[in-house]
Amino acid sequence: MIKSLWPTSTPRSVVASGTNFPDALAHGPYAMPMHLVRPSSIHAAVANDIRRIDPARIDVVGGTGSVSNGVVTQLKKL
Repeated sequence: MIKSLWPTSTPRSVVASGTNFPDALAHGPYAMPMHLVRPSSIHAAVANDIRRIDPARIDVVGGTGSVSNGVVTQLKKL
């Protein structure tokens, strides 16, 4: 994430698997922050950046094999 692109809040963000790159590539052209997660966890730096930009909506791309329901639950708490 390049902080200069989204220095403050944003209305929308995308979360995709960092281990299953086609999902992230498919959504790369959209002009919104994208955060990469592991299938079953969110790195602390990613969680901190999501809190920093405080998106009103987070779109999760890929199925539960790419981003688990547990990660979605964690994202809702952010």
